[in-house]
Amino acid sequence: MAILTEDDSLLDAALSEILALPYDRRVELDPKRDVGYLLKQHHLAQEDRTKAFSVVQNAVFLEPSRLESRKEMARLRLQANEHKGVASILAVAPQGSNYIEELRSSAMLTVVAEAEEQTGEVKNAIRLAQKGVMISPWDTMAWKALIYARSKASV
Repeated sequence: MAILTEDDSLLDAALSEILALPYDRRVELDPKRDVGYLLKQHHLAQEDRTKAFSVVQNAVFLEPSRLESRKEMARLRLQANEHKGVASILAVAPQGSNYIEELRSSAMLTVVAEAEEQTGEVKNAIRLAQKGVMISPWDTMAWKALIYARSKASV
């Protein structure tokens, strides 16, 4: 509510209470990690990419095996044109996870395709973007990645 009403004092009070909770208690109360998402979005709305990145980076630090946090970190880095290291953020496969299946989501393929395009692997970027379109043709991000990768190949 504090974010919606732009009430900074209420937001500060709410954040203080949330951040004062031990991490395991926060996860217990918010298993979908919606609070972290809201914090990140709030900082992005205020055009403070540093704080938004800090929220996501902290999530990766606290739960390194959680793929969603890693994907979000990669997206933020790509949006900030910081392409170096994106592949390594995504390359860590947690033990016992279904990592390969999760990588097949078009959102992940889009992120990887953009990263590979930026590092000069245009052919692989096109292939990954095409795979993303085939997996979920309704996903506009996959189509955008394909258009972008193809445009770079024709230059």
